[in-house]
Amino acid sequence: MGSTTKYDPKDLCTVLINPGDEQGVGALNYAFYTNIPKASRNILGISTIADTTQLPVGTALTPSYPKPAKASKRFQTKSSSSYVAAANFNGARVDGWTVTRNRKLPSVHLTAEGSSFVRTVYVTIRGIKYAWHMPKVTIGRIGDADLAALGIKYATENDVKDLVFGAEFPKPGKARKLVVSGTGNSATASNVITFYDPEKEFPANWSPVSNAYVIL
Repeated sequence: MGSTTKYDPKDLCTVLINPGDEQGVGALNYAFYTNIPKASRNILGISTIADTTQLPVGTALTPSYPKPAKASKRFQTKSSSSYVAAANFNGARVDGWTVTRNRKLPSVHLTAEGSSFVRTVYVTIRGIKYAWHMPKVTIGRIGDADLAALGIKYATENDVKDLVFGAEFPKPGKARKLVVSGTGNSATASNVITFYDPEKEFPANWSPVSNAYVIL
């Protein structure tokens, strides 16, 4: 995120946001790198992480959604911008910052019916619901039994405000299975690949492609 000191080293920082209603704090620790001055961090509710290997559970690094509100301020000779914690909106405005609310939830697809070719699913990893849109064709190839065994859940209305899309960290690993279609000379085989819950044991015929990213 932008700052007044473009070339200074950046720290890993977090702000607390509630993606559902922006009231209160604690739904998600949004992590990002910034070199905004310490005084501004205090006003905006930005916490500096001293030990990057010990991030709090429920922290996500720069997901595409949700994102915190942004704050900007013009100083005498330069300007500054950063994210701002939901609980610090009023204090930031009093200090002369302009606060711009975060963007709306991306489209989610919660049912098997309808014209959408995808369905929103998630796995839980380090306290967040890591979400993505799985093609319905892929769902059919994997099957509900293996989806459940891999810890992949269909998102519901109750999950929507907690979904986290596109986080750089944590990120679940991927697994694959060779799926054979057809019989005899017309049989074809291809791999199906998906994220999975790292706390789950692989169901039969599944193997790892990549490990979960759980230590920054």
